[in-house]
Amino acid sequence: MNSEKRQIIVGYERLSTKDQAFNTPAREQQKARLLAAGATEIFEDIESGKNDDRPELGKLMQKVKNREVDEVVITRIDRLGRSLPKLRECINFFVETGVNLRILDQQIDLATSQGMLMLNILGAVAEMEVALTSDRVKHGKQHQRNNKAACEAAPWGYRVVNKKYELDTRPVLCLLEDRPAESSLSTKIKDRPEQNDEAEVVGRSLAQIGREMIEEFLSSRDARATVKNAYEKYGFKKIATTKKRNYSALFNWTKSGFLRWLYNPVLRGHTVYNKTKVVGRKRQVTSPQEWNIISNTHLDQRLLTEEEAKEIQEISAANQKLVGHFFPAISGSSEAKEYYYQRGLIYCRECGSRCITKTSMSKKKKYFYFACRHFEMGCQNRQSVRKQEIEEFLVKFLVQKSWELRSELGKGEELEPQKSNKLIELEEQLKVAESFPGFNINNEKLKEELRQEITDEINLSGSLANQNVEQIIRSGNNLSFWHTLSNEEKVEVYPRIVQKIFIGQGQVNSILLKN
Repeated sequence: MNSEKRQIIVGYERLSTKDQAFNTPAREQQKARLLAAGATEIFEDIESGKNDDRPELGKLMQKVKNREVDEVVITRIDRLGRSLPKLRECINFFVETGVNLRILDQQIDLATSQGMLMLNILGAVAEMEVALTSDRVKHGKQHQRNNKAACEAAPWGYRVVNKKYELDTRPVLCLLEDRPAESSLSTKIKDRPEQNDEAEVVGRSLAQIGREMIEEFLSSRDARATVKNAYEKYGFKKIATTKKRNYSALFNWTKSGFLRWLYNPVLRGHTVYNKTKVVGRKRQVTSPQEWNIISNTHLDQRLLTEEEAKEIQEISAANQKLVGHFFPAISGSSEAKEYYYQRGLIYCRECGSRCITKTSMSKKKKYFYFACRHFEMGCQNRQSVRKQEIEEFLVKFLVQKSWELRSELGKGEELEPQKSNKLIELEEQLKVAESFPGFNINNEKLKEELRQEITDEINLSGSLANQNVEQIIRSGNNLSFWHTLSNEEKVEVYPRIVQKIFIGQGQVNSILLKN
């Protein structure tokens, strides 16, 4: 009895922001429509349509490439992408692999004769809409600058009211020392029973806390000590967060972040533009030379005078001359050189920040270890981990990973090493030379030279520097492989295969490898 093969239909949904994904019914609506259209599996990305490098879209296109699906369903064309090149790339890929694309809102089906034409027209319109939106944003920002309006994102201690910077004087924190005496509070409540005790409590505002920190820095001349004391005095806690300007904990600074805040011209009563710029797909902080500063826009709301700002710059310059902007990368110790590859790879499990390297002396022996940079400023991860222990954990982890990769290949099986283009070309030349009839002294010399070049190329291709992550890990299936690496090879190899090593409470917790 013959039966038709059931079509495999998958859906793809994209949501532009996490808010749209979790705080509105947009996510459920898209999913319900895709399921109603016959999708048995749905891939979901929470990314901007301008970002073409989306993980779930990549997985979907891999399924299309492997011909594991028959049809892809989306709700609108801009769910697939907003750039015309990306849309054409996806559509051409669907056509080449014989996978149908169906778009619900526009009622477009690649299986129909009009489908391809409509897709190209709508794709061009979507790209033009993005360009127009970008132009509108640029014109809007320029209009704000012409009117000397404050930026929407105000620095810590400020808020924007009617497009002007104002000190944030709203009470956010009440210390025990700020509370009025109990007897005094009872008398006030008795005299005015309609007033509750909360109205009588004097709270400190962000602006007040900021001013107190400025005064302490000018007194101590030490940014790290100022931040540390702030965590202790106000009871703040360092938290891990990817959300920008998350003030749920009121304060989430580092030493460098505190200094950047001090240098902000807004604190001196000026408005500044062009503090950041987009490079590629990432936003980066620009240098002060690129800033566009509008002077004296809110002098009555400043936290810093020009004299104090000048003194802060002098203190910072003096501190840099005293201790250097950063410590030397490698000290003279052989142990420091041995574990140099770990710099930049070690992260705190608690707050997610990058750990810093430290040293200590015990019985005339120097120890090297990593500790959270915020362990004295709110982070609860107070125990350090020695670099030797980190390496031992890493080596055992990589050996285990190597055996797992080998077992996936099957017993006795190995992946055939990929030949370089130069090696393929040399082997072809040798094949031609060996097929030459008769004996010729010049041809014999040529064959000998080609064999030597092939040997050198094989050795070069097999070196660690020319292997990918999986090949390196598969090679290291025993402890001796990793322990015999030189310091230079460690610096070359480990950062190529390890993305992050997380430590917490005196031990290594987990290791994240690169793809």
